[in-house]
Amino acid sequence: MERTMTVRDLCALHTQLLDSDIQILENLSTNLPLIADLNKANVFIDCPVREGKHAIVVGEACGHSVKSVYDHPVVGKFAYEAFEPAVFYVLRTGKDMFVNRALTQEGAMVQQSVVPIKGECNRVIAVLIMEKVIHEEPVSFNQFDRQDQQNSLVPEFIEESIFLINNQNRLVYTNPAAINLVSEICLTECVLGESIFDYFPGFADVLASKEDILMKEMNIGKKIIQLKKFHLGNKNSNETFIIIHPGPD
Repeated sequence: MERTMTVRDLCALHTQLLDSDIQILENLSTNLPLIADLNKANVFIDCPVREGKHAIVVGEACGHSVKSVYDHPVVGKFAYEAFEPAVFYVLRTGKDMFVNRALTQEGAMVQQSVVPIKGECNRVIAVLIMEKVIHEEPVSFNQFDRQDQQNSLVPEFIEESIFLINNQNRLVYTNPAAINLVSEICLTECVLGESIFDYFPGFADVLASKEDILMKEMNIGKKIIQLKKFHLGNKNSNETFIIIHPGPD
C-alpha cells in the first residue's frame, strides 16, 4: 500500500521552505480538522512551489457535519492562479482576502476566505483557505450587475481577464481586465452581445473542446497567455467562463 505523503514530504519535494517553516505548517495541519468542524467548512493549506508559478495543497480537512466541496482529496494537487486568484493575491501581499462567491477548479460555487501563514521575519510561507458551498440556484449572468462587487463571482481588481459567454459564443459579461485586453490586442471596443470570435478567432478550438475544464498556453497577438475554460456551476449550464492570465511579455 502506497504511503500517504505528509506535509513535510510535500514541502521538501516541492518548496523552498525552511525547516522552521515546515514545523509551523505541521503544527497547523494537526488542527485543521478542528478548524473545519468549528466552521463547518473545507480548509486547506497551500504553499508556493519552488518555481513560484503555482501552489501545492499540503493539508486539508472537511467538517464532519458538511459534505466536502471536492469529490476527491486534493492534498498533493497543484493550484493555478487563474482558478485561485485570491490565494496568489494573499501569497504576494500578505493581506487577508474574503470572496463572497468564487468558483473551485471543479466548478462548485463557494464562499472563500484566505489568510496568510507567516514564518520567521514575518515572511508569508503559505496560506490557510476556508471554503463553504453556497446553496442557491445557479446564477444567471444575463442580468449580472457589474457594479455589485460585493456579490460578484470574480473580484474586479484581479489581473486575469474574465469573459463569460453563452451557448452562441456571445459575450455576456467582461471584467475591466478583459475590456483592456480587447482594446490592447484588437484595437477596438469590447461590446457585450458580440461573438468572442470577433475578437479572438483562435479560441474556436478551445470552445469546441468537450472537456469541462481546459487549460492551455497559447499566443494572441504578440502575447503568450494562459487560457482556462470551464462551465459555470454545473454541467447543464449554457454559459462558459474563459479566463486569461497574462504570461511573460
